[in-house]
Amino acid sequence: MINLVAKTDVPVLITGETGTGKELAASMIHDLSDRADGPLVMVNCAAIPEDILESELFGHRKGAFTGANADRGGLFVAAEGGSIVLDEIGDMPMLLQSKLLRVLQEKKVRPLGADQSRSVDVRIIASTNQNLPEKIMAGGFREDLYHRLACVALNTPPLRDITDDIPLIANHFLCQYNEEFSLLKGMSEEARRYLMCKRWSGNVRELQNAIKRALIFSKGEVLAPADFDCALGVLPRSDDSAEELCTQTYREAKKKIVEKFTVRYLSSLLERTDGNVSRAARHAGMERQSLQQLLRKYGLSAAQYRDRK
Repeated sequence: MINLVAKTDVPVLITGETGTGKELAASMIHDLSDRADGPLVMVNCAAIPEDILESELFGHRKGAFTGANADRGGLFVAAEGGSIVLDEIGDMPMLLQSKLLRVLQEKKVRPLGADQSRSVDVRIIASTNQNLPEKIMAGGFREDLYHRLACVALNTPPLRDITDDIPLIANHFLCQYNEEFSLLKGMSEEARRYLMCKRWSGNVRELQNAIKRALIFSKGEVLAPADFDCALGVLPRSDDSAEELCTQTYREAKKKIVEKFTVRYLSSLLERTDGNVSRAARHAGMERQSLQQLLRKYGLSAAQYRDRK
C-alpha cells in the first residue's frame, strides 16, 4: 500500500494508536516518492504553542509581531520540493485548520504580516492517533479539511495485530542502527521468535527502542533473547547471573547489573506515572532534568507510556 501511495502526489492521512509507526510510514512514503531528493520536514502540531504555530508553519515578515526582527520563511517554505509531515493534526487549532485548508486548495502560503501569498510545492502528509470523525461531530475538527487530507487514508495497526511482521520491522531497525552506530550485528532466530512473543504495549516505538538498546549493550555479534531481556529491563535469573558475571571483572559485572536495574526501574516508573516525566521525577526523588538525561542515556521514551489506557 505504501508503495502505491508514494507514487502519487496527493495528501495522505495516517491514523493509528500511539507508537504504531505513523512517523515511519510517513518517512517511507517520502523516501519512495518522486520527492525523495527534496526535504522531509516533520512538525508536531501538539508540541508547538498555539500562538507561534502559525508563524512556524507559514513564516512571518519583519515587524509582524513583537520579536519578529527579520523575515522568516516558515516550515512550508523549508519543505519546498519535498514533503511536510503534520503530526498530531487533530490538535491543530481551528483557525489554523482554515489556513491549512487554503494551502491545500491554492498551494500557496501567506506569511504573517505579508500582503501577498507565495506559491509552495509541497506534499502534505498528516497523522493522528485521534478519531477525527468523532472530533468533527464534536466541533473540534473541520470536515472539509478532513476530506482534503484523507484523499488517501492509511491506518498503522498495533503490533498485537501484526505479530508475523515483527521480524521484518525489527530487521528494519536493526539495519538502521547498525548503520548509525557503525556495527555489523545480526539477530538469532531465537531472538526473532522471542520478539514475536512479547506484548508490545508501546507498539513499534517500544520495539524500536528495544532494538536500539540491545545493540548498544550486547557484547556478541548476534543478538540473542538475553540481550532483549537487558534492553527491556528484565533482570537475569540468579543462576544465570552468577555463572555469567563471574567471567567478567568486578567493574564490568557491576556496570551490567546497574544498567539492567536502571532500565527496569525507569520502565516501571514511567508505567506507573503514565509517561508523565514530572510526576516520575517526583516519585524517584530527583530533578526532572536529571531524569530526562537518564531516559536519553538508556534510550527510553516517556511518550510510549502515554495514551495506553
